[in-house]
Amino acid sequence: MKKIILNLILSFGLATDYYVSTTGHLQNNGSFNQPFLEIQQCADIMQPGDTCYIRPGQYHFKLIPFS
Repeated sequence: MKKIILNLILSFGLATDYYVSTTGHLQNNGSFNQPFLEIQQCADIMQPGDTCYIRPGQYHFKLIPFS
């Protein structure tokens, strides 16, 4: 039981929030202050437990899910 709780704590502790904005840039790191430009950038680097926040706007990109 202790291992399960420890794994849950570690997995949530390592989660990262990424941001996408129509005013972002391809060179940005996806942080709140330096959002990505393309949703695909989030999809390419996200790991289980991560969250991608997509700011309002129109995005005209194809999204290729990671399998």
